[in-house]
Amino acid sequence: MNNISLILDNPVRDLSYVSLIAMDLAEKGFEVNIIPSNMRHYELIFSEPEYVLYPHQREGSSAQEISFLSDKGIEVGVLETEQHVKENYFINYQIPKNLNLLKKPKHIFSWGFYFSSILKKNKLYSDKQIKIVGNPRYDEYIFNTEIIDKTIKLLIATSFELANPNFLNKRESMKAFQNDNMSKDDYLRFHNIHKESLEKLTMLIQENFFNIENGLKLRPHPYENDKLYIKKLSKSLVLDNRVPIINHLKSAESFLHYHSVSSVDSAVLQIPSINMSWFPMDSKVHDSTRFMKKTSYQPNTEDEMIELVELINNRQLTPKLDSNNNIFEEFLYKLDGISYKRITDHIARDFISNSNKNFTFDGPFNDLNKTEHYLKFIINKKKWTKSKNIFLLTILKST
Repeated sequence: MNNISLILDNPVRDLSYVSLIAMDLAEKGFEVNIIPSNMRHYELIFSEPEYVLYPHQREGSSAQEISFLSDKGIEVGVLETEQHVKENYFINYQIPKNLNLLKKPKHIFSWGFYFSSILKKNKLYSDKQIKIVGNPRYDEYIFNTEIIDKTIKLLIATSFELANPNFLNKRESMKAFQNDNMSKDDYLRFHNIHKESLEKLTMLIQENFFNIENGLKLRPHPYENDKLYIKKLSKSLVLDNRVPIINHLKSAESFLHYHSVSSVDSAVLQIPSINMSWFPMDSKVHDSTRFMKKTSYQPNTEDEMIELVELINNRQLTPKLDSNNNIFEEFLYKLDGISYKRITDHIARDFISNSNKNFTFDGPFNDLNKTEHYLKFIINKKKWTKSKNIFLLTILKST
């Protein structure tokens, strides 16, 4: 049977649509494995894939793996999970230094015309590689029309993981960003902005700046340590960041964020969103796309934010743009609930079984038949089990 492996980057964010892709491929006759990203060096080769779908092609990690697999006769597709970024950020930090590696993937799945234009204008991928499919992350929003009570008047999402990391210390975090081409100076500037913004937000909440009784909730980014917010604010205010943000958004009347891609989710769901645009920001490393600027309110001062809070309290704040606006098609192609099917259709149509593929354990992958590699696997599996990123069969079945 033709085997396909799907690399799952962030279970909290990605599990639902990766499951949709997996189920549809299975219905098309493929044998499918979902492999957590942090275990792929041990488990991927054992799944003996003929096609692997990666969540990105980055310097220092997946780019080298994709090249290795391609040279072994294994086809690769890339569904870049961070397509709502400014062009300069993507070019500087999200592609490998060796541009020849970009020739290796068979498919590059683009959410919309905006991202594909960046790829083509900069001659990163060919027309043959690029497939415009929409964003499968939003598919469940379309066909899951469950009505949920609006129990949150203002949902605040943080994204200050450099100043408040959950899984990495500062040295490890800096190394990870440097592996993605970011200089030490850029990282430190980025870190300081996150630190200043985190302190500013917690101070505003402590001083009751938002003046919203019992309807204010804060959801830390999954890569942030929620204990810091619980200590600075209160446990009742802070939501569980192991729960997908979509679950919280559906319960919210309005949404406040810091240049967050979750504002795109909010726009799709037609929930009014506000950017913390008066907070410190560096356009080189952390800026909103044109879509995010168009669909979120952009207060430039605290006074302008207070005016928006008054509208929230009076339930008069409306979405800035209707989802029928042309910008949705430009950035997201079609919001029809079947983006995942367009992905699987391309994979199935273009799939070529290769009897000469070579499943070896050299390069970036480990051989579990070797004692050293097996011990590393056991240690990392225990770490993964203790983390917030584990997913079980019961969770997959309920997704």
